[in-house]
Formats: sequence, C-alpha cells, structure tokens
Amino acid sequence: MGYPREQSIQQATEVFWLKGYLGTGMRDLQTALDKRPGSIYSAFGSKEGLYLEVLNHYTGVLHGQIMAVANSDTPLQQLREFLRFPLTVEDSAAHKIQCLIVKTQADWAELPEGVKSELQAALAHLREAFQAVILKARSTGELAADIPVERAAMWLQGQFIAMRTLATSVESPTSLSWMVDKIVSDLSGEWAQ
Repeated sequence: MGYPREQSIQQATEVFWLKGYLGTGMRDLQTALDKRPGSIYSAFGSKEGLYLEVLNHYTGVLHGQIMAVANSDTPLQQLREFLRFPLTVEDSAAHKIQCLIVKTQADWAELPEGVKSELQAALAHLREAFQAVILKARSTGELAADIPVERAAMWLQGQFIAMRTLATSVESPTSLSWMVDKIVSDLSGEWAQ
C-alpha cells in the first residue's frame, strides 16, 4: 500500500519516539508504515536513512516552534508557553514529552556515525533558534542588553532538555510548572561576563 512520503515519515517518527533508534527494528517500521522492507529500503535506503529524514523533519518543526517564540512581540511570555508543553501532554502521548533528539542521544555510544553527526547538527540548529529568542528578548528590553547571547542560548537549550527529560520521570508533569517560571526568571537574572 503506497503512502505519501510525509505520512511515512510521520508514522516512523512515532515508532522512533516510542522505541528509540536502537530499539526500533525494521519489523516495527514495516508494521507502522504498512510497507514491505523492500519498499522502505527503496524509499529511504535504510533504517538510518529513514531515521535521518525523521530527525530532519522533527528538527524543522521544533526549530519553527522556537522561531515563533523569537518572532513574537513578547518572547519571554511565549517562551513560557513553549516550555510548558510537556506539562500538558496527555497520557496517550506521554512518549512525546521527551525530545526525540535527546531520546536518541541516550544511546550515543552505540549509534552509527551518521546519526551522531546529524544529532549534533540538529542541536546546533536548535541552539541558533534559542539565540534568536535571546536576541529578540534583548531587543524588546525583556533581557539585559549585555546578556551573553551564545552562552544564554546554550544554557536555555540545556534547561529545555532537562525539563523535557525530568518531565518523563515524575508522576505528574504538571507538578513541574514552577520550573518553567524559574527558567525564565533565571534567564532574566544576572549573567557573569
């Protein structure tokens, strides 16, 4: 049964998000995509090729969400809303709390070099979007004019990763709502030069 490529990528995303890169087998992908292995190999070359397309799509969506924060008139308020996402995920989609990139990175030592390289590129691309948030908040006066943009963006990305990871291990992600406010408050605080 043939599906548009985008639908196959969406279906594969769910599998990789649930099982991780290493935990996902071709049979899992075959079932999710309702395709024979030959069709998957023909369309994507390999499991790695399919994952890289999933990663590219996922990174693009996440980058777009962060850039929407950067392009808003009130970036810090929009940042709060963006960071609150894991606190609102329904139980049926709990696997989506953790960032797909971070989930894959958990198996770093065993990942193929091509996947490692693309994960690093994805994180760098997202860090650029976090830099855009910092720059916009600085230009609107929500952050100090002398905030170190690259360091603040890297710190913010780390907080985003920590929030998404921690939210998977607590009984109720909503119990972490204080953390979102703390992240934004700390971002607005003093930065040592």
